[in-house]
Amino acid sequence: MSQPTHRPSLRLIDNRGVEANSAAEIAHPKSVLQLDDVQAIKMEARAFEARHGKNPYSDFILSRGRRPDQNEAAGMGRMMNLRLRAADGSLQPKLTKAEKAAWRRFYRQKTETRQRHSELRRLRDAVRDLAAASISPVELSREIDAIREHAIIALDYLSRFVEELRSDEAGKSTRPT
Repeated sequence: MSQPTHRPSLRLIDNRGVEANSAAEIAHPKSVLQLDDVQAIKMEARAFEARHGKNPYSDFILSRGRRPDQNEAAGMGRMMNLRLRAADGSLQPKLTKAEKAAWRRFYRQKTETRQRHSELRRLRDAVRDLAAASISPVELSREIDAIREHAIIALDYLSRFVEELRSDEAGKSTRPT
């Protein structure tokens, strides 16, 4: 006995003048994803309001369920003296030339500080490792020709470092003050 086959049928749905590409868009004008996005944006606005108090930006989002466009966000940002996220994802108002230069200086200083800390860590580790070496340097120098050039440069650096340490102890540092 064969089972009856079920054929899907299509029905014409009157969209009542609403432009839509599918019946799902007519039945549910906002998709579940869009509703989740609106809820997330509203939660962000409530958190923003908790941090900054009552303000036009969070009021706008909570009342309209979307972020302001670039011009609206720029105006609110100037009023609040903050940079705010616009509907297109950009932060508004845009940074001025002076602000951009300040950020560049900040990141350059941050990079220099990281490099300095990295150099100090490498020096500390190298000195600690050398101090912990148990094999005689004479024995090692016979076996390792590949590091001879680097060893001479490192020795010169360590000699200058030790000289500076000794002058610090004597109170005659050569460092600029």
